[in-house]
Amino acid sequence: MKRQMLIFLTIIIFSIPIYSSEKNIEDKINALNKNTFKSLGISLTALSYLMTVSPTQYMPLWYLKESGNIEHIKELEKAGYVKVTILKGLPDGTMLKEEQVNIIPLHTGIEIKRCLSELKHNKSIKKDI
Repeated sequence: MKRQMLIFLTIIIFSIPIYSSEKNIEDKINALNKNTFKSLGISLTALSYLMTVSPTQYMPLWYLKESGNIEHIKELEKAGYVKVTILKGLPDGTMLKEEQVNIIPLHTGIEIKRCLSELKHNKSIKKDI
């Protein structure tokens, strides 16, 4: 079901023409964001954030809160695409006073990343654009 939604999202992404008018681009991005939420249960921004997540990466909790990225992480976790762990310090024993966030993509999150990565390298789709 999630795979079908991802395919649907991909079709939508490449079927929405983008015009030079800033307002028109903004409308298209808003429509794309709504379709992403409808298809995958997350915002376009959270989807973009998912693409940067690595299971070996640790980020300070204070930074994620200050930057607002914690909301994207919560969105991804609520949708079941990632597992979030908050640790005191880093695994190597440093920064023991600072809370660190580790985000691990789960099966569906990994599948979404794989599909989007393949989409990026699919030459037949690029020819149609």
